[in-house]
Amino acid sequence: MKKIIAILLSAGLFFLFCDKKNTSGPETVTIEDLLVKDNEISGWSRSGDFWLASSSTELAVYIDGAADLYTRHGFVEAVSQTYQGLIEDNTESITIRIYDQANKDNAVALFPDYINENTINPETWSEVGEDARIERFVLGSQIVFHKSSYFVYMEVSSSLEQALDILKSFARNVDRKIK
Repeated sequence: MKKIIAILLSAGLFFLFCDKKNTSGPETVTIEDLLVKDNEISGWSRSGDFWLASSSTELAVYIDGAADLYTRHGFVEAVSQTYQGLIEDNTESITIRIYDQANKDNAVALFPDYINENTINPETWSEVGEDARIERFVLGSQIVFHKSSYFVYMEVSSSLEQALDILKSFARNVDRKIK
């Protein structure tokens, strides 16, 4: 009986110390993990338009002349994903772009420069990030915000109020994932 207890105790200690999971360390989150997953926003899924840029040169390929703005403010990497879903029986798209600017100070400095260069009449929105703006256009809307070292841009291809509400849901989803 003592041998069985000793064997079980030894086996338990073996599994305890050999367990590969490290539950005490921080979880590594990639920039892609910050994107909305398929159907996290009901009825919306990735449409296939995706890119990941890990250098200023790669970023310039995707956003052409606008890359300099992000590079001036410490650009590290960026990810973009387009989603499709229905709004009032019409298929619409939402695009999310998340830029890692290396640190909070860079993201904070980028924000007003982006607003000054790319918006006309933005509305302040306080539900996401450390600072956020909504811009309404004739054919759509955009939301931009910064949080931690990230600058987030998203747009919807419809000017309906329901479209902006869905875009806000996307913004809240991304905001929750940024630590």
